[in-house]
Amino acid sequence: PVFSRTRYEGGVDLSTTTPVGTALVQVSATDPDGRYNTLTYSITAGQTNTEFTINPATGLIANGAFAIFQTQNFTLTVTATDNGVLFLRNTSVTVRIRVLRSENVNNPVFNRVIFNVTINETAPIGTTIAQLNASDRDAGEAGAIQYVQQSALAEFAVDESTGLVTTRVGFDYDSGPIVYYILVVARDRGVFRPRTSPIPASIEVHIQNTNDHAPVFILTPYRETIREDTPVDTALGIRVLALDADGIDHRSGVVRYSIATGPGSSDFTVDPVNGTVYVAQ
Repeated sequence: PVFSRTRYEGGVDLSTTTPVGTALVQVSATDPDGRYNTLTYSITAGQTNTEFTINPATGLIANGAFAIFQTQNFTLTVTATDNGVLFLRNTSVTVRIRVLRSENVNNPVFNRVIFNVTINETAPIGTTIAQLNASDRDAGEAGAIQYVQQSALAEFAVDESTGLVTTRVGFDYDSGPIVYYILVVARDRGVFRPRTSPIPASIEVHIQNTNDHAPVFILTPYRETIREDTPVDTALGIRVLALDADGIDHRSGVVRYSIATGPGSSDFTVDPVNGTVYVAQ
């Protein structure tokens, strides 16, 4: 008999849900001897108990009754024997199988998935944004959690082991952006097929403006000449204008006008909203 390959390889991740008899590797051989070409397959070396079985007619290798072990590599010898009458001819081939007994049958699950956070633009680097917590009912590495940011925002760090989300940079409300959306998944450390939380944690971060700029007058100085008998409440041709870099969309950036105390301050008033100057007396 002649095998179709010089070596076969396969792998399997066994868990409590993997039934005995799960197909692992298919070997195949042929024999050109005509009437004596019916082959019988057998495992002739490489296992100590009944870790694997082989279908003698088809050559399909499946898992048997595994003992409790973690990771193990098996090198099996599989023999194909023909049905000769006077004497039997056979050929052997090497089959390598890597087996991991894993109990990774559960997904990690967050105990909370929605966060809405507001931080001041002056918050120092390392400010805590959120504490994520996920759990996994599996044992060992299959139940160990790592936290992974999916949104890839360089402004925030997610501690892989603890789930603590912190700032990595300083923020400026005026130059933006002022809202960030962070997505984080929890992933277990299963070796063959790590599982991920079906629902990610979503963190919406709002940057809060602070009053870090003073108003600045433009088109100064303002000058006008009026008659001494100008009636009270007459609007002058002066309309002062000041701008604040904190922005009019925040209350600290809205400018209000008033006349400072000093000589002549009682002779005029100013509209606090539009900056128009009036005669007061």
